Amino acid sequence: MVGRGKTTVSNEINRNKVSNEYVATKAQAKAYTRREAAKFQSKKIVANKKLCFFIEKSLLNWQSPEAIAGRLKAGCQAPRIPDTLSRTPVSIC
Repeated sequence: MVGRGKTTVSNEINRNKVSNEYVATKAQAKAYTRREAAKFQSKKIVANKKLCFFIEKSLLNWQSPEAIAGRLKAGCQAPRIPDTLSRTPVSIC
């Protein structure tokens, strides 16, 4: 037993397979790459003050990150930066 639920273990295996095979070192490398990509996306938001203000204002109006991302993808009120919100912590601004 690893002290985790079946679903958690299954998700980990499915997320980090390489060529339909789970290898711990490769899984670790994939997880590291995802973390680095998320950090990079966060930096885009912090660097763009207009976007940061838009996101902060939307979150304070109780809009979900998914709804905000959808509005950004549709080109509403702020510069388009695709796929940055669903992986970004709320407290970045």
